[in-house]
Amino acid sequence: MALARGLVSNIAFEQAIGNFAFSLYNKVPKDGNEVLSPYSITTALLMLMLGTDGTTKNQMMSSMYLHTLPTNVHFNYKRLELKLTRKAKKGASLLVANRLYGSNAFSSYKDKVRRYYGSAMKLMDFTGQREKSRKSINDWIAGKTNNKIKNVIKKKMIDASTALVLVNAIYFKGSWDAKFDQTKTKRETFRVSQHVRKQVYMMNAIYNVKSGRNTALNCKILQLHYSGKRLSMIFILPNDANGLKKLESKLSLNTFKNILGGLRTQKTVIKVPKFKIETGYDLIPILKARGMTNIFNRRLANFKNMANVNRSLYVSTAVHKAFIEVNEEGTEAPRSTVVLPKRGGKKDFFQFTANHPFIFAIRDNLTGTIIFMGRVVNP
Repeated sequence: MALARGLVSNIAFEQAIGNFAFSLYNKVPKDGNEVLSPYSITTALLMLMLGTDGTTKNQMMSSMYLHTLPTNVHFNYKRLELKLTRKAKKGASLLVANRLYGSNAFSSYKDKVRRYYGSAMKLMDFTGQREKSRKSINDWIAGKTNNKIKNVIKKKMIDASTALVLVNAIYFKGSWDAKFDQTKTKRETFRVSQHVRKQVYMMNAIYNVKSGRNTALNCKILQLHYSGKRLSMIFILPNDANGLKKLESKLSLNTFKNILGGLRTQKTVIKVPKFKIETGYDLIPILKARGMTNIFNRRLANFKNMANVNRSLYVSTAVHKAFIEVNEEGTEAPRSTVVLPKRGGKKDFFQFTANHPFIFAIRDNLTGTIIFMGRVVNP
């Protein structure tokens, strides 16, 4: 009976962080190409939540859709992370690494973070060695992300008032289950906007994959698996070349599940551009828009479960940086194996031609967790 309750509660937890993933994407300012890792942001916030109490904690729980869960959300997270990272699949791997930088004043909090999030604490002198501290943190992040995420902590972010720096790094590398033939990649026209067109390298293939249409969202959908088929990338393409914003306004966890549920395996002519995106965000306005305000307020923030210190603790900086590259081999894939598409008449095949702005997501197929999410406007 206890096992059944635990299973149900973890499903509820996975759904909650799924809702939070889409709410984060909806709040991100969108000017062009975008990529973020909702899972990475969620992990950092949950680590922070361990030190909160009172209204501050309740705000965080509510903003992240966790307030109705009857069980320990940190235990739920640990169970989810084990599902995601315990058995690395050949050709697709996911690394999640957490670390705290601070003083011995945080010893009890440090132990709780280690228990649930596997985080070590490194002692830092933020007062006397600000630049050395900043470089050390940035070097650790770069090392955990294959040197793709650099310079997250900018100059002047760390000063004499800094008490604790909490870092979450996430790195994903995947090879397509069925790779694109590099010799078939060619320059084709991509419609950036109503008046702007450009030539981009478009990958081409014909595969038996999951694809389909959704009339309610007026879009086409393509799902491509990574090697091992545990993780996949979903492309959501509005039928209207100028319909990206309208599509985004309708996107939620429920609509996302609906469009995936309507896919079927069929021969599909695939045209998808190669792209590389790196973006950085100030999370403070994004999280405030979700109702998470107390943690940033010196007077109202309640971090009494974090440390016994003679000063008020609050969050002064919250940044997120993400990188993604998609090519014929997959996402950040180094090998060169090529699988040729099957032959056959194209006229009866489903056509998926991403020659105008679209949305993408990298998803764990077992739990439904959104690892990365973004949009391509200008490949």
